[in-house]
Amino acid sequence: MEVTYDWGIIRCVFGFCAGMAVHRLLNGRPGLAAAARRRPTVMTLIELATVAGIGLFVHHAGTGRLSLLAPYVFALSVFVFALEGGAVSRALRSPLPVLVGTLSYSIYMIHWLIVKGVEHVVRAVDRITVTMMNPIVEMYGEPMRVWGPVPWQSDLIGLAVLLLVIAVSFVSYHTLERPARRAIRAWAEKRHGRRFAVEDPKGAP
Repeated sequence: MEVTYDWGIIRCVFGFCAGMAVHRLLNGRPGLAAAARRRPTVMTLIELATVAGIGLFVHHAGTGRLSLLAPYVFALSVFVFALEGGAVSRALRSPLPVLVGTLSYSIYMIHWLIVKGVEHVVRAVDRITVTMMNPIVEMYGEPMRVWGPVPWQSDLIGLAVLLLVIAVSFVSYHTLERPARRAIRAWAEKRHGRRFAVEDPKGAP
């Protein structure tokens, strides 16, 4: 969707409120998840429709005012998948998606640094070879430079960047995020004189 700071504070408030609403709904009605698991076929269809709906929304929302609805669209998807009633939810509980989910905060914090670093490297090579970047696609009405003289090479570079982001995030999670979380938890428990029942995600690396 290519939206960062544009309308950022509004989407931030919307997202927080939508997230809290989903949290309260799920916690206040625990029977919803049990009911969903009794209807796996129906929930699978709902999950597939949700995935398709998200794809269509992202494709059409762009950077316009429609993007302000993104927090509610994604809150609905969180609600659907939190019920864990369909085949897509079961697939998301497999080791690889659990790993990526566990690393999600590190990925969020690190990915842009790696993307920009690779972009600078590609631009440096392009100044020498004049073959790495070509304005051959248009996105949201603006020319978009892709990496590589042909689109499939851009896809390969993008895949390599994705794998690099996950690898660096794995290291960051174990050396920075997890130790920091445990240290802060220990400090809070000592300060408040009680133990907090917050554990690492099930299946986390």
